[in-house]
Amino acid sequence: LMVYKDMVIIQFDQKGLSRLMALSAQTGKTVWSTKRNVKVSWASPIVAYTGKRTEIILAAEPFVASYNPANGEELWKLECITGEVGPSPAYANGMVFSVNDYSKLAAIKLGDEPKVVWESTDFLSDVPSPVATDKYLFLSTSYGTVVCYDTQTGTKYWDKDLGNTVYSSPIIAEGKLFVLDRTGIMHIIKVDKTYASLGEPKLGEKSDCTPAFANGRIYIRGDKNLYCIGK
Repeated sequence: LMVYKDMVIIQFDQKGLSRLMALSAQTGKTVWSTKRNVKVSWASPIVAYTGKRTEIILAAEPFVASYNPANGEELWKLECITGEVGPSPAYANGMVFSVNDYSKLAAIKLGDEPKVVWESTDFLSDVPSPVATDKYLFLSTSYGTVVCYDTQTGTKYWDKDLGNTVYSSPIIAEGKLFVLDRTGIMHIIKVDKTYASLGEPKLGEKSDCTPAFANGRIYIRGDKNLYCIGK
């Protein structure tokens, strides 16, 4: 789920009950509910301003689909993903990226008629969600490989084996890519077409959770403790 304006947006894609819902953050009452003809998904929706409008974008077999956050109306959908989806989509500069293990990585170019412009089956994620900038798409697999692609062409610039498994999603902040592995090592990587490590500080305990970044601070939920790191 996620929060948009005064609504809690819930992707409830379960067998025979799939739907996208918006609940009032103040009262919990249903603002709108849209039925979906999709299979089970564990992903979360994302909200993106795509140039002319704001869209809710989500992935569940067989579709990556978009909805109007004001009323839940379906805006578009493309058949390009399979399996019980774990990773959420990513958006940047008019492009939507979806991925799932035993499926494929798909890059969707938005416009009057959204279409898949490139695909890859080399590195696929079953847990971590991808993240993108205008130029680069970063994807981490659960077995610990981080990959950098050109967002427009799908050219792979580099891949790096971190040496540990990863369940958290990569995050971009202040020109750096942060990837927290399951042992608690934070891999800090330059956001660039050439791989460059900027550091590997250790949390001191295991973590399977995606860090949260806000106001110059990093919040991390470890196996036993909650951490706030920053100024």
